[in-house]
Amino acid sequence: MSRILILITFFFIALSSCKHLSGDSNFTPVEEISIAPQTVRMFAGENASVVVRITPADASNKALTWSSSNPAVASVNESGSISALTVGTATIRAAAADGAKSAECTLTVEAPLVPVDRISLDKTSILLFYAGAKETITPAIEPANASNQGVFWFSSMPLVASVSADGVVTAVGKGTSLIIATTKEKAKTAACTVTVSF
Repeated sequence: MSRILILITFFFIALSSCKHLSGDSNFTPVEEISIAPQTVRMFAGENASVVVRITPADASNKALTWSSSNPAVASVNESGSISALTVGTATIRAAAADGAKSAECTLTVEAPLVPVDRISLDKTSILLFYAGAKETITPAIEPANASNQGVFWFSSMPLVASVSADGVVTAVGKGTSLIIATTKEKAKTAACTVTVSF
C-alpha cells in the first residue's frame, strides 16, 4: 500500500514538473537590444529620445530599465526620454527587465547656442590712393560669445575695390565701393565706404 502511495506521489510531482516546463516553453526571451543612433549630440536644456529595437519582436517581456552614467550631465526617465542638463558626456543604457541584454549610446552635451544680435566694423570709410593699396576692416559681432562668428564679405563695385574673406580691402580702380559684411547667422550687416583716388 505504501508503495502505491509513493508511486502516486511521484506521478503528481512529475506531472507538475511537466506543466511547469510546458509553461516556460511559451516564454520568449529578449535576444538583443539595439539603440539608434549610438552617438547623440544635444545642447544643454534640450530633450530627446533614441530609437530602441528589441529582438525578437515578439519577446514576452519588452520592459526596459534606463540609466545614465552621468546624471549631472544628462538624465533619462523610465520612458527613455533624455534631458541634457549641462556640458559633458554620458552613456545612456537600456537594459532588459531581466538584465540579461542591454544596449548603450554615447551622449555629448554642448553649451546652448548664443545667437548673433548685431555686427559693427572698426572703419566706416576708407580712402586709398593707388591701385593695390590695402586696408583691413575688422568686424565685431555682438554678443562677443555668439556661437557663430562667421562673416561673409561683399564689394558693391569690385572693379573699384575687392575684399577678401578676411576683410582685407584692395584698391583696383578709381571710384567708390561699398564693402558689406554680413553675419553667417541671421544675416546682420554693416558697411564701409571705400574711395579709391589716384
